[in-house]
Amino acid sequence: MKQIAFLVGINRYQNIGQVNYAEQDAEDFSFALRDYCGFSEDDIFLLRTGTDVNTLPTRSLVERRLRQIRDMKTNLDLLIVGFWGHGFTGPDGKRYLCAVDTLESELAKTAVSLESLQNDLVQTGASNTLLILDCCQNYPGRGIATAWTEHDTEELNRVHSRDIRASREKKQFEIRHEPRFGVMNACSSGQRAYEWDARHHGIFTAHLLDALEKGIHTYTGISTYLSEQITQTTMRLNKEQTPTFRFEGSGDIELSLQGYTGPPQPGRQQEDVPFPHPKMGTKWHLYDTTTNKEETKTFDQIVCHIDAGEIPRSTQVWCSGMADWQTITEVREFRDYFAPEIKPRIPAAPVLPEKFMNETGQHFQLIPFGEFMMGDTLEPEEVDKKYPGGNVGWYKDAHPRHKVVMSTPFYMGIHEVTVGDFRGFVNATGYKTTAEKEGTARGYDSKTRKWGDRKGLNWQSPGIEQESDHPVTCVSWYDAEAFIKWLNAHYLHGIPSGYRYRLPSEAQWEYACRAGSQTDFFWGNRQEDGKGYINAADQAGMPWGAKWAYAFPFDSGNTGTAPVGSFKPNVFGLYDMLGNVSEWCNDWYGDYPSVSVTDPTGPEGGSSRVDRGGSWSYSARDCRSAARGWIGPGSRSVNLGFRLALVPSK
Repeated sequence: MKQIAFLVGINRYQNIGQVNYAEQDAEDFSFALRDYCGFSEDDIFLLRTGTDVNTLPTRSLVERRLRQIRDMKTNLDLLIVGFWGHGFTGPDGKRYLCAVDTLESELAKTAVSLESLQNDLVQTGASNTLLILDCCQNYPGRGIATAWTEHDTEELNRVHSRDIRASREKKQFEIRHEPRFGVMNACSSGQRAYEWDARHHGIFTAHLLDALEKGIHTYTGISTYLSEQITQTTMRLNKEQTPTFRFEGSGDIELSLQGYTGPPQPGRQQEDVPFPHPKMGTKWHLYDTTTNKEETKTFDQIVCHIDAGEIPRSTQVWCSGMADWQTITEVREFRDYFAPEIKPRIPAAPVLPEKFMNETGQHFQLIPFGEFMMGDTLEPEEVDKKYPGGNVGWYKDAHPRHKVVMSTPFYMGIHEVTVGDFRGFVNATGYKTTAEKEGTARGYDSKTRKWGDRKGLNWQSPGIEQESDHPVTCVSWYDAEAFIKWLNAHYLHGIPSGYRYRLPSEAQWEYACRAGSQTDFFWGNRQEDGKGYINAADQAGMPWGAKWAYAFPFDSGNTGTAPVGSFKPNVFGLYDMLGNVSEWCNDWYGDYPSVSVTDPTGPEGGSSRVDRGGSWSYSARDCRSAARGWIGPGSRSVNLGFRLALVPSK
């Protein structure tokens, strides 16, 4: 028997909207084929979005792989082709599957034609062919459909569609093929194929995986099961999605080559049943003997729950290859047994690039996981004495000093977001900033010698001299969020898999700024040693000629903002973490915890957002690594900007 599966899952598109679970759908379907249907790793070709260019599903690579399968000399008994992502019915009435690099305006040139795909599949000469399409049949344009939220008695279920705009095109391609040829569409023509947050899958694929786990492995059995289950689910979620099926030939298509019939009855176990040695991603069944509740988890998830001590010792487990259920009598023993499989879960250094540049030309630096003491090493009275001109009350919020664990590597922008970076966003979207809409931003009036709201100030006209390589100013927290939303919608290609743009949390910011230091500044405790590291209030004076009070004891040569990267970086390779512009953080402002915390994200709500780092107009007391700032999210100022972080999406 010779079988091949060619699977494509695309979450992140270069030019059109993103989906959430297409890649997970394709990957879990590949696991199901191996676990339940007798496929080997060599039988499965999986293309998905990620950092490996060899598996990035561009149109050319998808078509090249299809041609390779078509031109194989081996006679195929079973060929499965699956696609998860965006699907369009174009203005020409033809159906297209969207590759990573598809352009809405040029579907015929940049998308995969379903008609051509069908012809390639016919020419393989496979005895049994199954085409699975978990995507919509739509016209492009008008943006992604918004997400809906539905409640039922058990959980919050959110559903999203894998389309741009629904079409009422009724035409379907015809199959002219004497051997058995089956097609499974996630939805009918003109409908949307919804994603389901409660299952982290598309609705269609969630039930397809259920069918395979239950031992339903024929085309007829699967199509019957999907029709029933998807109807029930979509009725409960108040959505319209009806799967469609086409079959040519006599008999049926059998997906399983090993006669899997599902798990045995739980609640008992055979003595001394050996555990198989599964691959990462293998599906396991867990049965809690105290609650009589059964659930399925991947091997990776079980390991995480074991590490957290969340699996009772009485839990029974079973996976394909075991004759019967087995009780985990000793959690540690179970974990140690699979130690060779657990260790590869820890990514080696080459998996995450140390540095990279995104498509907009912004550079990012990997910040390793670790822990540090967050907060001020000086008491408020000591800060006031060492750095005069402030107020003791200003420094109390940097206490208590507490331990923070950063459990996962993340990226920080090597530079602050520049005027040029922001201009690219505005030119692409026509976005108007808070300052432009409301007509003012905070600046300095040289006549009254006071800071306050000034008319006409905005990111294009901040009242100080700026070029494209200077940090953008006069942007609110909302403006920064709009910029980030744009990046996440259009510029995820090439960044590490699973990471998304975001403002850094306050803890991430201080961890990245300190870069292992526990001193007042990342270069040490002395102001004078900051020469060459910081652009702040110094002996160069103000842009309008006056001198700063309590200035740094050196001349940086800059009276306003400086081009990003003009000064020496910290140990992590980050420039201008202190000075130049104060930087927005993601957190609401609030009190520090008094205990050790892991990956903190600040209070759940508040009235002010955190800003950190000080600026070109700040004296030493406010440019220290521990100094905190807070301001309303709609505020904007000539000394306030932002820096990007890239963090694992949850």
